[in-house]
Amino acid sequence: LSGSLVIFLIFIALLVFHLYRGNEREILALVEKQQILTAKQIATSLESYFQLRAQGLKVLSSFESIRRKNLKQIEDDVNSFYKYLKPYFVNSISVFDERGKIIYSTSKELIGKNFSEFNFWKKLTSLHPGELFYTPIIVLDTSGNTLFNKPLSLLISPVYEKNKFLGAVSYTIEIDSLINSFLKTFEPEIKLYDTWIITEDKVLVFHSAHPEMILR
Repeated sequence: LSGSLVIFLIFIALLVFHLYRGNEREILALVEKQQILTAKQIATSLESYFQLRAQGLKVLSSFESIRRKNLKQIEDDVNSFYKYLKPYFVNSISVFDERGKIIYSTSKELIGKNFSEFNFWKKLTSLHPGELFYTPIIVLDTSGNTLFNKPLSLLISPVYEKNKFLGAVSYTIEIDSLINSFLKTFEPEIKLYDTWIITEDKVLVFHSAHPEMILR
């Protein structure tokens, strides 16, 4: 090969390399831009979802059956509420008495359990009427043949009559299924295990692949 041809070929190779690197940077920038857009869309959808669930929880906390602890009526009221909410990723609804004991739940195994020593209950009792508390929880899933840690979200509201604390009502929400439904809508290429939720104060509240890291 002549010297001029070699120089020309080297020039072409360098040009292709720089174009490739340039395109690679552009592609990465586009991917990053799309991920940021998807994250914002999911964050907005989550906010709207929890606002709707919070409104329903406040309505439930005002039921006379719950204030009076009429167990038969509580069962009818809560089951009717749950039938409507179940398609919206609500895993269960529970009613607590003022001592932290669950007096009724759509998850029968929870009835009779006492949560007064749990952190969420201690925080709940300091809330004012109309306020709600959100916290992630991890449960052992026993629905199938394989046991695994399933992430849930607990949304709980105190029940008051005037200034008297009467207990609480709560939803447990299948947060992994909820986020997965948003991913399928906004960005099917992103997998659930690639998704993190971090609060404004930098606390991890969701990561399906590493539930042991939540709240750390």
